[in-house]
Amino acid sequence: MWDRQRDEVGREGSKTRLPGVIDTIGFGFETLIARPQLIVPPVLLDLYLWLGVNITSQPLLLRIGDWLRGDPLAANGLAATLERRGVSNIQELAVLWLPTVRVPSMIAALSSETPYRLESWRPAVVLPWWGVAGAATLLLLAALIVGSEYLMAIAAVATSREASPPKRPPLETLRGAMRLVGWIGLVVAIALLFTWPVVVAALAFSFFDAGISGWLYLALFVPLTWGVIFFFFSIQAMFVDRVGPLVALRSSYLVVRSDFWQALGLIVAYFLVIWGFPQVWRLLISESAGLVIAIIGHAAIGTGMIAATMVFYRDRARQLAIAGRF
Repeated sequence: MWDRQRDEVGREGSKTRLPGVIDTIGFGFETLIARPQLIVPPVLLDLYLWLGVNITSQPLLLRIGDWLRGDPLAANGLAATLERRGVSNIQELAVLWLPTVRVPSMIAALSSETPYRLESWRPAVVLPWWGVAGAATLLLLAALIVGSEYLMAIAAVATSREASPPKRPPLETLRGAMRLVGWIGLVVAIALLFTWPVVVAALAFSFFDAGISGWLYLALFVPLTWGVIFFFFSIQAMFVDRVGPLVALRSSYLVVRSDFWQALGLIVAYFLVIWGFPQVWRLLISESAGLVIAIIGHAAIGTGMIAATMVFYRDRARQLAIAGRF
């Protein structure tokens, strides 16, 4: 059923009714069934985060906390928050703080109290603050390259009708990583453009101990939520159409605007699965074997959902004739 409906949607210029959220998720998991090896990168990543080297972020965060306390306009609460996060593994933070890559990680989703993240199982490496900063930079670059290859592999399978997707040029992974860097810079610039007046006002009120600062921070929720929804498919656009970040943001906006409620439904389903399933997997991790099952299961479900979002974007971008390549 899904294959016939997908073929109807795929005809160039067709205005046939596109598949809904449930069917699109089904297409995504068809991709995973056809190519189960797509889950290998997130599984290997989780195994390393579980059993590999632990590089603590404490020296760098303590240093940043000292700098913040030296600034009369900086809130001491922020410095204290950074210092409390000092026990974190910077490799896990790279996974958590890099939503552009979206590699599903079970280990990074677990809380620090989980028994199977015992620090004694992993060699602990304590570097000076500048060493932590350098290692974090290298890890970020590595994460961008790994994430680029992972997303390109999913896009090639999820959006291709061929039994074997066409081979990519050797430098295409690096180009994808560079697009991710450009995307990060562009999104940060847009976020600062729309939020800096509120942030500055909130910091000023906080400095004078005015209670209104909390309400100002709450006001940021609306534009940030709007941005997440309308630009959610921009990563998919970059890897499905192989376009730059500015074109990808525009394409994502047009796709969401053209089919808002379906897009919103898929976005909500995506976050419910990505954030909700780690709570389910916790029931399995009373033993090491259970954690291995949870890692594989989370990688499979996360990869299937990513493939579904790429199929959703591809179908609507094709119908709107806004895609750069198909």
